[in-house]
Amino acid sequence: MNYNSKTLLDVKFSKNVKGYDALEVDETLDQVIEDYTHYEKENASNILTIKKLSERVKELEEDALEKEIEIKKLKKQVDSIPNNPNVSRQNIQYLQRISALENALYKRGVDPKKI
Repeated sequence: MNYNSKTLLDVKFSKNVKGYDALEVDETLDQVIEDYTHYEKENASNILTIKKLSERVKELEEDALEKEIEIKKLKKQVDSIPNNPNVSRQNIQYLQRISALENALYKRGVDPKKI
């Protein structure tokens, strides 16, 4: 980067007979154009990154909503298990362990249903 707002404000040009030195002004403007070109490329890259990240956030929000619905359904099923006298305490512990493992897989970005 050639300039920032402070250095650009402090630029002083040499004077000659017809005003400012044209070569000096041209060189400064060339550097300013170079800076603007860099800023434009960086801005375009940032806009693209923001767009991709926004799309990813939307996907993750939709996925989270689906998971919440699925969790509610499974919670209803699990809540009904202790009321059944034929189910042993060990089976409930197995289900809780499976649920914990599935949650760990989800946090790592793996869908246990696709394994």
